[in-house]
Amino acid sequence: FDPDRKAEGLQPISNKELANTVRIFQQHVKSNGLTPSQMKEATASQLNDGHAARIVQFIKLFYQISEEWERRLREGGWIDFEDMVIQAAQYVEAGTYQSRFKMVLADEFQDSSRARIRLLKALHYAKNGQVHLCVVGDDWQGINRFAGADISVMTEFERIFPYASRLTLGTTFRCPKSLCDISSTFIQANPVQIRKTVKTTSTYSNASVLVFAFKDMANAQRHLREQFDFMRRYIEEGRLKPSSGNRITVLLLGRYRNDSPSQLRSWQQKFADVLDISFKTIHSSKGLEADYVMLVNVVEGFRGFPSQIEDDPLLQIPMPTPDPYPMAEERRLFYVALTRAKRQVRIYTSLATPSRFVTELVTKGGLKVEAVDGELQEPCPKCKIGILKLRTGKYGEFESCSTWPRCDFKRNVADTDKAATGQGSSHA
Repeated sequence: FDPDRKAEGLQPISNKELANTVRIFQQHVKSNGLTPSQMKEATASQLNDGHAARIVQFIKLFYQISEEWERRLREGGWIDFEDMVIQAAQYVEAGTYQSRFKMVLADEFQDSSRARIRLLKALHYAKNGQVHLCVVGDDWQGINRFAGADISVMTEFERIFPYASRLTLGTTFRCPKSLCDISSTFIQANPVQIRKTVKTTSTYSNASVLVFAFKDMANAQRHLREQFDFMRRYIEEGRLKPSSGNRITVLLLGRYRNDSPSQLRSWQQKFADVLDISFKTIHSSKGLEADYVMLVNVVEGFRGFPSQIEDDPLLQIPMPTPDPYPMAEERRLFYVALTRAKRQVRIYTSLATPSRFVTELVTKGGLKVEAVDGELQEPCPKCKIGILKLRTGKYGEFESCSTWPRCDFKRNVADTDKAATGQGSSHA
């Protein structure tokens, strides 16, 4: 033991990583149109979370780099992407640009930044005559806050454009009814999301969501391979037909790129004649669809789903205010994943650490879980996020929530046994 040894500190980030962080920070500042006073206020709000010294130093560095960035743009006669939107809005607002358009259509409106809203408002209230504005968006699919999108442009649309009227497109031509019901109930647990009822033209009537749980997640790939074998057999027997084209489409979805199964290429080659198998991250799957969707590695944890990786506190300064509902954007991402399926979603999770989203579908949506290589665990009746785990304490065996100490539920095993035999029960 050396009391005089130097404490090991964190290694400084590389110049490339620092440059990337500064550029992302700058993109958010510009796309959200933050003034110096707004930046000062936003910075002050982040100084009490233990990162004050780092934030202060970064802001000083950011302004130096930003000033040099803008100087070089002016010197070279260039503009960056944010300037294209901001300067366009300024030209329209000043009347320098006279719009010849009588109607402006904006798609994927839920992904709009404040700078884009400014441009749309400028076009709408143009000095040479009001322009009709029509936007199309789905706040349930707002998953791009990291790229500057502000979900409030959808949820507060009538405040931004006071004389607007809203038309709900409540019919889907993709998902079966039971999947519409399950996914709609899940996403609308967040009261901030706009209420709507989704109907479908799909006539698919089999179970639309299946959940498979594994004691050893390594066995999930073997199970996927078996599912593909079954599909081939059903296709050859005429019991399974493509919804379009010549092959059944199968979309494997993961929260992260490294969720891609190691055997993917082998499966694509082996089943190429009957199955069109692909892997995407859920973010990149938006707008896509497939007959069958397989959600892989849907487990609780730091790099699980929902992701518990927190954004850099620095980026919280210029980013749009997050939805206050717990895991709101991750919930919308899960909704996007569910609704890629034209027939069925198959969720692959862990018996020991199932995702809280899976637990919610089971406890509130009535879904059943098939334990493939182990025994099912009871969801925590208090938090409905964790599962009950058997533990041994000073007074014997008891069950408690897997998320302890976040959830403090516990009960004696003896009480559970009494309840099972009809002798009464109590909760510790």
